Amino acid sequence: MKKFWEKHFNQKAQLFGFSFLAGDHLDGLSFHSTQHLIQQVSKGWKDETILDAGCGNGILTHSLTSLNYVVGLDFSLPMLYLAKKKGLIVVRGDALYLPFKKNVFSKVLAIGLIQYLDNLEGVLRELVRVLKPGGEIILTFLNRKSFLRKIIPETLPLHKYSFNEVKESLQKLGIRNFSCRSQIYPLPFSLPRLPSILVTTWLIKGKKID
Repeated sequence: MKKFWEKHFNQKAQLFGFSFLAGDHLDGLSFHSTQHLIQQVSKGWKDETILDAGCGNGILTHSLTSLNYVVGLDFSLPMLYLAKKKGLIVVRGDALYLPFKKNVFSKVLAIGLIQYLDNLEGVLRELVRVLKPGGEIILTFLNRKSFLRKIIPETLPLHKYSFNEVKESLQKLGIRNFSCRSQIYPLPFSLPRLPSILVTTWLIKGKKID
């Protein structure tokens, strides 16, 4: 599947460039909701060392580069070329085998990443490994229990997870102090935690305790 996704995103980078259309957002409303999520969780960040895993064209985290050190990781070279133009420090790599030492980043973001991977435990282990003790990990993922997810047409083989499934996996890796936000398509903004059946995409944030 890696070759499938690499070809998919190479083509989207070439077609859409810096547009949100280079990602797999359903539409502009979906993109703005995700953008709102990032704005909510990154308020006050300054002098942070941030990993944007699966950064794509850098459109979601480029606003953080003026006050922080933002490393964008992706396996698509055309996407990384765009992200570099957006001010990210880019590294080509696989999220299942991150090319970084342990305890490097104070913030680790994986926005819309784990839906493309079939090894949840493996990617979470890597993301937590490179996170400093006391640092924060922020993930978004498609909600398997969403009613709307059952009726929204899908053309790509994406993975979905329940909130508790991801939270419990992170807990096993030493993540605590959880908080979350909810996306409900087609609302162009995020909300505090709501009943799972309503939520199309979850954001979960936690802190590494050791």
